[in-house]
Amino acid sequence: MHQSIKRNIGLIGLILICLTMLTVAVVSGQSDVADQKSSAQTETTDNQQTVGQLTTAQLNLGEKADIRMNQAAMKEAVKKQPTSIKKEPVQETTNKQTAQSNQKKSKGKIVQASQQQSSNQTLYVTATAYTAYCDGCSGVTRTGIDLRANPNQKVIAVDPNVIPLGSKVWVEGYGTAIAGDTGSAIKGNRIDLFIPSHDEAVRYGVREVKIEIIK
Repeated sequence: MHQSIKRNIGLIGLILICLTMLTVAVVSGQSDVADQKSSAQTETTDNQQTVGQLTTAQLNLGEKADIRMNQAAMKEAVKKQPTSIKKEPVQETTNKQTAQSNQKKSKGKIVQASQQQSSNQTLYVTATAYTAYCDGCSGVTRTGIDLRANPNQKVIAVDPNVIPLGSKVWVEGYGTAIAGDTGSAIKGNRIDLFIPSHDEAVRYGVREVKIEIIK
């Protein structure tokens, strides 16, 4: 009886020892697998970092190549640019010369116009009026203008020593007339305006007016 119990205890001890060894083997196996997985993950991470570094290096090389290409293109553009820059001042000079020439021409015209205007003589005279049907009047002026046949003609009688016969004269309030007549009473700075209507001539009376002898 005691022997069988001892045997059973021995068997149980062996079984326990076997189970313990098996458990240790399993645990160590799992540890090895975990170590293998960790090392594999580490290698994968290292490979990814290596690939990333290679990609970054490739990108840097590409960017450097692009920069070099851009620099080369800029150098070519700078080489070509002076030619176009040289042409622009020539066009600007031509435009300036043309503008200056036009200004000189316009100035010349303005000077000529001002000379023509300044050559006109301005006077202040005493003005009266007459008609073609006054006592002793023939209706024909000293220069041969028939006022009765041309009642709308603007004619003034003048002193030829002051205003030459045949001159065009602008008279304030009357208009532009021809110095085409004379009169015994018209001496010095005095003129006589032809007005067709006798009543209007009388109403005109005597006035001080400004005249301009147009040359």
